[in-house]
This record gives sequence, structure tokens and C-alpha cells, in this order.
Amino acid sequence: MNILTDILSAQLNQTALSPELRARLTPEVLSKLYRISHRHDLAHVIGAALVNNNVEMPEPLAAQFKKDNTLAIYRCAQQKQTLQEVGRFFEAAQIPYIPLKGAVLRDFYPQESMRVGCDVDILVREADVGRACAILEAQGYQIAERNYHDVTLISPTRVHLELHFTLRENMESLDRVLDRVWDFAVQGGSCCYSLTKEFFVFQAFAHMSYHFLSGGCGLRALADIWVMERKMDCSYTASEGLLKEAGIFQFAKEMTNLSLACFDGGASDPFMEQLLAYIISGGSYGTVQNKIAVRKSQSGGTAGYVVRRLFPPLPTMKQIYPVLDRAPVLLPFCWVARWFSKLFAGRGRKAIREVQVSQGVLTAQTEEIQKIRTRLEI
Repeated sequence: MNILTDILSAQLNQTALSPELRARLTPEVLSKLYRISHRHDLAHVIGAALVNNNVEMPEPLAAQFKKDNTLAIYRCAQQKQTLQEVGRFFEAAQIPYIPLKGAVLRDFYPQESMRVGCDVDILVREADVGRACAILEAQGYQIAERNYHDVTLISPTRVHLELHFTLRENMESLDRVLDRVWDFAVQGGSCCYSLTKEFFVFQAFAHMSYHFLSGGCGLRALADIWVMERKMDCSYTASEGLLKEAGIFQFAKEMTNLSLACFDGGASDPFMEQLLAYIISGGSYGTVQNKIAVRKSQSGGTAGYVVRRLFPPLPTMKQIYPVLDRAPVLLPFCWVARWFSKLFAGRGRKAIREVQVSQGVLTAQTEEIQKIRTRLEI
């Protein structure tokens, strides 16, 4: 579909780059290819494909691709070691846990380092999270921060560990299904559990849809879909009931079609090209412009977006102020508290900047995002 996805397809399928594709890889194209793939945390994958196919590159660029690939292999080894280490700690303490996302998916990629992430994701029960953190701290792990669904810890070897105590995404339609995660957990070792294929696929698409609506889900998410479909025998159709319950079945279907078009040479169409352009423009974690375009499409324009930023809905505010679960009447006071906290924490300027950026997001871009959301039914 484009140069980046064609190279990624060759690496996933372990095939050679076509002569037609190689002819397009000019120094200017290669430089741009590095910048885009780096934003998607895929420069090491693209670089390996170029090296494996003996593609000539300017020396500084070749060195950068090589550096990223070496770093990815190192990060993968460190993350695997951390997962094994934490598993031993939890086994000894009899704390049930579930490895998530990349910790599972990487075993099905052609090389494990192709699916290296920025952290290790593990789920424990909320009742166990305090004890789990205490055990890890005693082993030299440092708590970095805690948010509504996980505690981030830093290992002694500087690996980031996201210790989830819930899979909630702060989206009611998703959360009512994600809250049932332990109903779909299958015991493997004495304390290590895995998710059923049905729920593993559901959680992948739920997480993907959350990021998609936050500005972009990244090309790696499309590669994950292909790996689930082709290497894990985990089709979205097996999760149809859960996906429909959460309102993301059409999203899963369209994203799967796009993934297979990108990496299996399937048929493409203008909508897929539009969808792929949105994903590529967002990088791994989305852009402010994309995020604002999505929110403006949800809120009915700039005015609606500003109102929503100033007065977030109750479900969102509950994640920041849990007291609202017991006393929703306090919502106006929590809005005021949030405004002051942003001002005194120095985030007021960032909020003002977002509003300024929102004014520059063109109506055409907002309308395009609205069309995509309508087609995806999200």
C-alpha cells in the first residue's frame, strides 16, 4: 500500500523486497522512511529488512538503523529477563498474574525483538497490587507513578514495568467488558495465567480503539493484528460477542481488513488508504492534532471541544476524583479543583496551547475523522 507497509510486510512474511520496491528506495526516501518508522518504534524492523536485502544506504543512516536494531535486541532481552524475574517473585509470594500484550505477542513474531515495547505489562488483581508493589520495592524496584489502571515501576536494570490492577480504558463501553478479565484467565503455572484467545483478541482491539480515539494507534497495532490472525489463529470473529458488547466489532473488522491489505497483499480501497494515512500520521501514540480532530468530531466543533476540556464528563472525572463514585453531586467542585491543580502544576499553559491548536485544526480534517469514525462505528 505504501513503502513503509510494504517493507514491514516483507519482514513479517520473511520475503525479499521486490525489485520495484528497491528501485524506489532513494537516499531521500530512506531518510524519510527512518523518520516515520522511528515515530512508530519500528525503525529497528525496517532497518533489519533493508540490511537483510543489501539495500545501499548513506553511512550515517545505515549506522542509525543498526543502532536502533541493536538497542531493540538489548531491550527485548532486558524485558524478557524482567518478566521472568517478576514471575519468580510473584510465584514465591503466591500472587496470580497475567502477562499482557507484547509479552505474549513477541513469541509469534519472526524475531522476538520485532515486538519490543517501551515497557513490560503484567496484570494482578487489585486486591494484590499493594503487596505486589511492596515485594518489588524490596527487590530494588522503584515506583514512578500510579494512575487509574496501573502502577509504573522501574527495575534495577532500568526496565519500565506497568503493573496493571485493571484493564480499564476510561471508556464505559469497553470497561464493562474489560472488568471481567479474570473470568477469561486460564491457569498455566501455579500463579501465571494466560487469557483465552477470545479475550486476548478483545483486549487488543479495545486497547487499540482507545488509542485510535486518542490520536492514533500506530502501525505496530496493525502488525499485531496480522500476527494474531496468521500466527496465533486468533481472529476477531472468535471474539464477536465481546466486541459487539463493547461496540467495537466494526472497528475490529475494518482494522483487520486493513492489516491484511497491508501485509497479505489484500485488496485496498480509498477508505483503507484514508484510514492508513490517519494511522501513519499519528505515530505510536497519536498526535495532538489528531487527538483534537477526533474530539472536535465528537463534540461538534471547536466550541464543543473547549467546553468538554473545561467540563469533562462524570465518568472521566471519576478517574481523577474517586469521591465522585459516592457523591456525584460534588462534580462542579471537582471541576474547579481540577482547574486550580492544572494552573498550580504548570499545566495551564499546555491546556491553553491545546485550545490554540484546536483552532488550527481545519474543518475538513474534523469532517474526515468524522467519516472514519462513522465507518468504524466508534
